[in-house]
Amino acid sequence: MPAAMVRIWLKWEMACPMSEYCELINPQTMTATLLKGGEVVTQYKVERCDNCETLQRLDEFGYQKHLSGIKILWFCGACR
Repeated sequence: MPAAMVRIWLKWEMACPMSEYCELINPQTMTATLLKGGEVVTQYKVERCDNCETLQRLDEFGYQKHLSGIKILWFCGACR
């Protein structure tokens, strides 16, 4: 196994040591991957809430729209 892959594997092992489920978030693509026992369960888009600044799973109901219909803000379920 190449050294780069070993480093990634060790980082993953350290990130998910106690739980059967693990969520890996890529902030560059704003996607999350849910793993169960190392196997991919699902991938989904995430977004940063404009109110509380946390990364949450994206749902279309959270958008606040301008009168012209342009999406200007996104709020998570807790902030709505």
